[in-house]
Amino acid sequence: MVCQAAGRVRECLRVCELMRERDVAPDAFTFNGLIAAHAREPGGWRSALTIMEEMRQQGLAPDGYTYGAALDACAKGRKGLLALWLLEEMEAEGVRPNVVAYTAALSAVASRKMWGDVWRLLGAMADRDVEPNAHTYGVAMDAGRRAGDYSRVRALLAEMHGRGVALSAPHYDAAVATCAAAGEWWRVEELMGEMRDCGIEPSGRTFGAALVECKHGGGQWEKALELLAEMRGRASAAQPNVFHYTSAITACGRAGRWRRAVELLREMEDEHEVAPDVAAFTAAMSACGESGQWQLARDLLGELRGRGLKPNVVTYSTAIAAFESGGHDDDQEERGTLVIDLLHEMDMNGIKPKLSEQEGRFLLRQNNEVAWLD
Repeated sequence: MVCQAAGRVRECLRVCELMRERDVAPDAFTFNGLIAAHAREPGGWRSALTIMEEMRQQGLAPDGYTYGAALDACAKGRKGLLALWLLEEMEAEGVRPNVVAYTAALSAVASRKMWGDVWRLLGAMADRDVEPNAHTYGVAMDAGRRAGDYSRVRALLAEMHGRGVALSAPHYDAAVATCAAAGEWWRVEELMGEMRDCGIEPSGRTFGAALVECKHGGGQWEKALELLAEMRGRASAAQPNVFHYTSAITACGRAGRWRRAVELLREMEDEHEVAPDVAAFTAAMSACGESGQWQLARDLLGELRGRGLKPNVVTYSTAIAAFESGGHDDDQEERGTLVIDLLHEMDMNGIKPKLSEQEGRFLLRQNNEVAWLD
């Protein structure tokens, strides 16, 4: 239908209502357009099933387009099991699933983290000589990234190259994140160079994918700083934002580089006009706390409040952990008082504290009147 093809969902539905009012019998093309229109609406998968049943009652058999539209509705509604059932029904009805149907089903099962079914569907496509397109690979590579299946993402990337399927930014983003998580930084640099050779400029999301992984494996802090420097040296729109800086601050903190973490917190605003948010302050506090710099973590918490930012449960937990683990016996009482004050503040704000056993013992040593925490 013309309306459906143009994405004008309400107009499409209204046309179908007028056809019913005037006793104009809808054909398969009309039903398919109606399913596709409903697929764009919340809960469209329910309507898709209802319309398919009405088709059968009118003596019309659902075809490949019908199932493709219904599977698209399942993908948008995150109905993985239903998508698998529709694929089975297609084959039982003698309708051969095409790349559109398989890709929609892949998206649906991936949305439910049904990783085994993602790989099984890819295998079924190969068995039936259904060649994946760029969108199929994008869905599968993102699933592999989220599942932590690095070898799978690398294999899909190689397969795309082998088949001559043009890679776009989302494919590279998934591959960059995967290689960064595996510590294959040479491959990250190679992929970014490949992007440029293909005329695709690495985006903020590409850099973000790599920076997120810098936080793991003990904190790849030097690589995080290199990535930030590369972003800042670009004239493109891929300038570092608060998310990129926070990831780098976290990487520094996990590597024990608390001074560099705090410097980044200052640099992001003073030199690059990126205002730190609660997450950035919390990351810097964590960096200080993990290195025993509890006074600096306390000062950062005060600065956060002074800016009108509101601590969240992670911020409170980070501060409590810093006060509990840092310092010496001569400042234990002060640190205990700070922890108890924070816990009271959390209680006043309706935030339930989550204390480790060690933090609980620390509190009990400082104050016997903490029964209200139970």
